[in-house]
Amino acid sequence: MSKKMFFIVFLFYSLSLQAQTYSLVIGINNGNLIGAENDARAMATMLQKKEIDITHKLIGSMATKSNILNAFKKIVNKAKENDWVYLFFSGHGRSPFDPAIANNKSLQKQLRGTGALITADNKMLIIRNSLAPLFRTLDRRNVHTIVIFDACFSGMAYKELFNQEQNFAFYTKTPTQKIAFPYKNLRFFSSSTYSDFSSENQKTRRGYFSQAITFCMARNRTNSSIKACLNRIKNNRKLPQQPIILPHKDFSVFPNYSKEIEIRPTYFSLKESLFNLANASEDFQLYAQNSQGLTSKNYAIGEKFSIHLASKKSGYFVLFKMGESNILQLSYPNAQKMPYISVNTNKKILLLTATEPTGEELMGAFLVNKSSALELQNLYKQTDGNLSKVDDIKKAISIIERSQIAGSKLLWITHEK
Repeated sequence: MSKKMFFIVFLFYSLSLQAQTYSLVIGINNGNLIGAENDARAMATMLQKKEIDITHKLIGSMATKSNILNAFKKIVNKAKENDWVYLFFSGHGRSPFDPAIANNKSLQKQLRGTGALITADNKMLIIRNSLAPLFRTLDRRNVHTIVIFDACFSGMAYKELFNQEQNFAFYTKTPTQKIAFPYKNLRFFSSSTYSDFSSENQKTRRGYFSQAITFCMARNRTNSSIKACLNRIKNNRKLPQQPIILPHKDFSVFPNYSKEIEIRPTYFSLKESLFNLANASEDFQLYAQNSQGLTSKNYAIGEKFSIHLASKKSGYFVLFKMGESNILQLSYPNAQKMPYISVNTNKKILLLTATEPTGEELMGAFLVNKSSALELQNLYKQTDGNLSKVDDIKKAISIIERSQIAGSKLLWITHEK
């Protein structure tokens, strides 16, 4: 056989052994979401440019529970050892620590030790019952599997294996034991912890995490470089939540032959940066309830609802608001009041009515020390609470940055009836 013929045969043999790639990309703008479907389109574009096959793309009403499961099962049935599988979801998520199900003990028990995704037909895709068996199948076959979830409370949305009664303590709000990541070949990226909300950027109509992970994956191949990229974005106050990357060891997220591409990052405004300073914590939470006492983020014009504060910490109370008009307001402390919150407070702090214009409303609450509260009170007196100048906003940011004891951000949507 000639050298030329040998080279052709070798090239054909090498190409035949090249790993196959598969992906399922999902985006659902249900409820109050505005950017999940854009997230899915952006992720699909990035993966295609990385030479990853977009096997299935389910956007909006197409992303029903049955369609998602059928599409992923088809991928699992095809994937073989050393192939690459990508699963991306942007939409609503749920865990036992979702405040919306605080009084639903049955649902909390159903979700204990796992997480769930909400599909376009408003059904729960519980990981334990649906995706985890497929994850295990891929793992046994040594298929490289990359799972990326941009959803509230998605920090537990890979789990299934450890639901025995003796392990329940791990899933309390103050973990008492650590359990090893259960997969050898599955890599998990989550937008938030098991008890924290994910956020969207009103201007770009994208999820903050999806923006960041798409940008970082486009430029990097390994988990360590992607984590460093995400940390830079977070440290620059351009990612308002804490992503989860598992396992805690070195791994690649792309086949060796995938190429680097350039994507321009999209960030948020200085005003939004103030709200994103809030350090998400179970010890200090703002939440909204409708007139029936149910936790919600969606209110029709004219609907009455209440804002509640639950705090296990003490300090002087600070409250900022910004609505669709994009006017940043300092509500507390004001010229008359400098409220103090004591330990183990749980009370209704405001009664509101949803008013025009429709769109997103942001509220940020903080606890600070007395000297910082006095500084903010002076800022209120100088501005009458309307922080329209860049210097005033920067001053507020500086005070919160250096003295925040606890913080919580709340977003809700007002819409037409």
